[in-house]
Amino acid sequence: MEWASKIAKYFSTAGAPVQESELKSLACEANDSVSLEGLPPHHKMLIAGFANSHLNQEQLAKLGKLLTEIYAEGSKDD
Repeated sequence: MEWASKIAKYFSTAGAPVQESELKSLACEANDSVSLEGLPPHHKMLIAGFANSHLNQEQLAKLGKLLTEIYAEGSKDD
């Protein structure tokens, strides 16, 4: 995740900003892992529960849409 932050800062400085959170998500997907280091216990429980769920494609699409909306709301506050 440290590298993803550095890469995002580099591109931002170069005038081509990228969403750091999106870059981190892509890095986790590419590495087939997600670091739980530094997360509060309730985040860890949520991630573990999601990883062990048996959601179908439609349910995953709904969750993806909800997360996109939540991220958009968060960026408005920045």
